[in-house]
Amino acid sequence: MSLNSQVEKAIDQVLGFAKIKNVEAEVLAYTSVQTGIQFQKRALEQYSLSETAQLGVRVLDGAHEGLAYTEDLSAESLEKTMDEAIANAKFITKKFPSTL
Repeated sequence: MSLNSQVEKAIDQVLGFAKIKNVEAEVLAYTSVQTGIQFQKRALEQYSLSETAQLGVRVLDGAHEGLAYTEDLSAESLEKTMDEAIANAKFITKKFPSTL
């Protein structure tokens, strides 16, 4: 399964957890691919390919918001990240200005 497919599946899982836990949530996903190539005397000496993904969850609860992030896209880690965002929302109060 490609990294993008894994991330799409993870986003769906997080939004599913939000629905089950009855919270409003946003998901931010970031992927990157790095390629390293090293030549020595015109011959390929080393080649590396690295793919990473990060997923952030923002939970909104009235005037409160909670944030949490993970690089582990397993279902267990995603649910833990959602729970951390919900817990963090108890400590962060977002105040909006009263004038435009």
